Amino acid sequence: KHRRGFSLIEFMVAAALGLLVLLGISRVFVAARVGYGLSEAKSRMQENARLAVESIQRDVRMAGHMGCVNDGARMRNNEWFVHLPGTSNVRSFAGADFSDQFARAVEGFEANGSAPGASLSLTGALGGGWTPALPTALQGRVAQGSDVLVVRYLGPTRARVTAFTPNASGARVTVDTTVTGPIQAGKTYALADCNQVSFFTAASVGGGGTTLVATDVGGAEYYSPSTAYLYETTTVAYYVGAETNGRLGLFRHVMTRGGAAPTEVLVPGVLSFQVLYGWDSNEPMPDGAIDREGTGAALASATVAGGTAHSRIGQVRAALLLSEEGPRAGGSDPNRSRPML
Repeated sequence: KHRRGFSLIEFMVAAALGLLVLLGISRVFVAARVGYGLSEAKSRMQENARLAVESIQRDVRMAGHMGCVNDGARMRNNEWFVHLPGTSNVRSFAGADFSDQFARAVEGFEANGSAPGASLSLTGALGGGWTPALPTALQGRVAQGSDVLVVRYLGPTRARVTAFTPNASGARVTVDTTVTGPIQAGKTYALADCNQVSFFTAASVGGGGTTLVATDVGGAEYYSPSTAYLYETTTVAYYVGAETNGRLGLFRHVMTRGGAAPTEVLVPGVLSFQVLYGWDSNEPMPDGAIDREGTGAALASATVAGGTAHSRIGQVRAALLLSEEGPRAGGSDPNRSRPML
């Protein structure tokens, strides 16, 4: 009789070959899956970086917008009228809340030890030292080693003034709120035309949010309804902070008087944020050329004719360090060196 089937040796050889083929297929599948995961993570980081840069770029381009002209022109022509709480001089913002310091359209806070060329260990912990010192509203929010960028401007939407009635206690202003929506009492607003700008707090609002009393406005100022507009003021701070889950991310903090303001995590997984500022240092008048660049600390100590260098800023360079998944606040990042600015 002839034997049929496989011998034990043949079966073991076939099983071994089958296992090798299965192992090869598994390795191809795992490699493809890992490659897809890396590609997806890279795409997500690139998208996050694009979103962060576009948001910062949009706010920085608006910095110093004061209606018809920019903050530099207002300062040189002495066109400020300031009626904000804490101020004693209608030409100065001294004493006003940090969010209302519109003489500094761009302001920077340099994390100590993070200047160009310095080495910095990112621990992810909140707090640390900055130059100049952080305002109260930002203390305890910013991750160690990351800079803070603050921009101020009059909002892009405006309400046309339809009536302006000055009196001793403050001008009564009526506006067309079709575009902006109702005016809110207690918020900071600005009246502006091509000749002057007045900052004030809406003391009271009536007419369904279309009429407001502008405290102290109407003494030296008068605004023609045909040329004046009402703007809502905007102050935004960018910094790296901790999300509710403990992960680090880039925050966009809309600041208001007293510090009670909404914050939003603009981009998750941001480990560090570094900023350099460029300004025109020509004396006695600016010539339009950016000839100085430095950190927020250098900017704070620089002086030009008529005040600080903040009014001469014409360039902002920012760098972001992102990861697929940021470290938890208080934890540590992998020991890798990454050059930034």
